[in-house]
Amino acid sequence: MSSAGIIGGADGPTAIFVTSALPEMLNPWGMAIIFLMMIPNAIFALRHRNMENRCKSRFINMLEQISRFACIVLMAVCIGLDKFGFRSAEDFIIYLFGSALLLLAYFIFWILYGRSPSRKKALTLAIIPCCLFLLCGVALRQWPLVVFSVLFCVGHVCVTLSNNPK
Repeated sequence: MSSAGIIGGADGPTAIFVTSALPEMLNPWGMAIIFLMMIPNAIFALRHRNMENRCKSRFINMLEQISRFACIVLMAVCIGLDKFGFRSAEDFIIYLFGSALLLLAYFIFWILYGRSPSRKKALTLAIIPCCLFLLCGVALRQWPLVVFSVLFCVGHVCVTLSNNPK
């Protein structure tokens, strides 16, 4: 069942929205995780605006970007599921605490990398999001997220190694 409504009018922009099963498919935990992961990335991007991607493989760059976008979307929207949810309390606990620990490690390694960049720290910063996406996909049994997290890991690690020579 879906319903439609119109917000706005002559005094402002008009927005048409459709409500259906989408709110049940949204993953508020996944949205929060993505938001938190983006904070150090945004800070890094602002501080290093002129940084050049040294990875010359168009295929690897495309693989990384497409799979990154897919992981972000699949963390927020549970595609292929009737509604967002966990099959058991244990799945939720694993999802919640595993995500919290990986996010904490991510923040710690960003701080360490900011103080003294190294190839090992950069590689760790590339692998942690892959593990986080994979954990979330497995805990939710959202197999498209699992597949795209593996693809993202391959692309992201290759790009990171290219951008952080020995």
